[in-house]
Amino acid sequence: MKIRSRSGNKENSFQPLGETDRTRRTRRKQLSLEEERYLTTEGPIHLTGIQALVRLNFDNLRLLQTIYPEKRFAYFISGYEGSPLGGLDINLRKVYSLLKDWHILHVPGGNEEAGANMMWGSQIHRLFGPSKVDGVIGAWYGKGPGVRRIADVQDHMQMAGIDKFCSAYFISGDDHSSKSSTTPHQTDLIHYANHIPTAYPGNVREILEAGKRIMLVSMLSGLAINLKLETYVCDGSQEFLLNPDEDLELAEKFLDFLEKNKDYTRHFSPVLLPPSVLVNESELLYSKLPMVSEISRLFGLDQWYNRELKSDFGIIATGKSYYDLLGALKELNISDNEVEIFKPLITWPADMTSLREFARGKKELIVIEEKRSFYESHIKNALYNDRGRPVIVGKQDENGVTLFPANGNLDSDKIAQILGPRLAEKSVFRDRKLETVLNERRRFAELDLPIQIKRPPAYCSGCQHRTALEIAGHHLREGTVDKTTVHSHDLDGNSVTIEISPKHLMGIGIGCSTMSIIDSLASNRSVVVGPMESEGLLWMGASAFSYRVHADQGCGDGTYFHSARLNINFIRDAIRHLKKHYGIDDTNQTLLYVDNSVVAMTGGQRPVGQDDPETAIVNIQREGIEHIAVVAEAPEEFRHFKNGTASTCTQNLKRFA
Repeated sequence: MKIRSRSGNKENSFQPLGETDRTRRTRRKQLSLEEERYLTTEGPIHLTGIQALVRLNFDNLRLLQTIYPEKRFAYFISGYEGSPLGGLDINLRKVYSLLKDWHILHVPGGNEEAGANMMWGSQIHRLFGPSKVDGVIGAWYGKGPGVRRIADVQDHMQMAGIDKFCSAYFISGDDHSSKSSTTPHQTDLIHYANHIPTAYPGNVREILEAGKRIMLVSMLSGLAINLKLETYVCDGSQEFLLNPDEDLELAEKFLDFLEKNKDYTRHFSPVLLPPSVLVNESELLYSKLPMVSEISRLFGLDQWYNRELKSDFGIIATGKSYYDLLGALKELNISDNEVEIFKPLITWPADMTSLREFARGKKELIVIEEKRSFYESHIKNALYNDRGRPVIVGKQDENGVTLFPANGNLDSDKIAQILGPRLAEKSVFRDRKLETVLNERRRFAELDLPIQIKRPPAYCSGCQHRTALEIAGHHLREGTVDKTTVHSHDLDGNSVTIEISPKHLMGIGIGCSTMSIIDSLASNRSVVVGPMESEGLLWMGASAFSYRVHADQGCGDGTYFHSARLNINFIRDAIRHLKKHYGIDDTNQTLLYVDNSVVAMTGGQRPVGQDDPETAIVNIQREGIEHIAVVAEAPEEFRHFKNGTASTCTQNLKRFA
């Protein structure tokens, strides 16, 4: 099906069919440079990874207006900030007036679950009566730990399906090297468990290309899609040319698919109760997910480079690893047009028809992907029963020995060191003296060069963390020297007197407060660092088995309003339960809540749902907390609180520590 552009203007050869009110408003007003980067439709453009995600909202609406010029679409974006997506919400706020013109609603979630539930709600808006629009594109954003938190929302959403003319995707930040996370993470495995297909772009330009295509895949299949973004892709930037004809090409493929698949019905049933939910499950597994592979093939989402070589081996590389592979080949003095390479965009469910065509006639497939095996596992499962299947190596070689590591970050240097010896064995490269190149690179890698510039973490000047937690950390370190006598009870209720060192244990939550324990970690001292929403709860699980009767827990305001404020109620109930049923009545802890009005590690934005300190104190009092000490520059402002204590900063900090 052909779609004709109505625009004959050479300066703007791309124009959606059917101009809308929002595009008229946008044309009438003078655009800032910030807005221009999101609305220009041809020529060169320079974007960061985060800016590409902002532009994607406008690109997708333009694309839908090209496909359905008579319909009205809107966008709903929600989630929770966190590196490598830490600046996404800030960049969205910079163009709020433009978002409003285009009916793009950004509503930050107080935490990841809140954002995911709101985004799902945008997909079922027609259940609540007459709708203002024909369809809504929903987008959620969050880092790896946040993806783990929304698993139940994803499961319900995917089982229910997506309403007609709606589309949804999850923007998942992967911090493979734990650059700004307590643990490294890999989100595609989590999405796989919740039946969510994963698309993996490898650079900034591909964010836009992949984002448009998965929006259409979602609308056609009735499933939400995961857009996996690795740290270096989010943090990177790229200049590239926009294709003004891309939307027309995608629109034609989209409408051709609808024409050829008239019998395909995508059911939408958000009432998940047995036995009807079993029908949903069957359709999800045997209709919708296989349809994703069909759509992937139609849109040509898998790229096969240098197929004319007809080699007896091929390399498969996903996302960022594809570009790292190109860098590794360059380091080995091998041109990237000398090797057959297969690059899938959707890594699950994989388009096995295209993959089998690539694998046909090959003796070996080398799979390169970061972290644990994902695409490799799926293609091994698919090709296992094929006659003449090739040897497939990736995380392990054919003898079960580790090949490409599953831990840490996989870059071009590592790929070159691992891939080089295998390529040296291939007849086509035997005269390249790859071993000489590898030895030279190993020699450089083994050089013990001193670090000239060190950048230790530091608190921002004037931040409450700087004074509060530095003093607390100081007392934590001092406590490792002296011992203190503790009177407690064993599990049988017998009185016990014991000496404990250190005197004080301080739990530290996610955020800048972790800097207060770096010295303690270096000295092998006891510290506790848990995930968000663990603040204080770890001690409740440990307190019944420890002779310690008190612990301190640090918590920033970002974490407090994300989830930790719920813990006050949980901790109080746990203490009551231990006392009532087990006679344990010597459990206690102090929460050191630092309010600096920003989530500093992700850009300095105000925590979503944050109360002023006075309201926070009132809410804490309502939970039945016995003693609240307020540390402030002007403590007299808080003297009117019942049972409140106002004194100087130093005095209160000594009480906490």
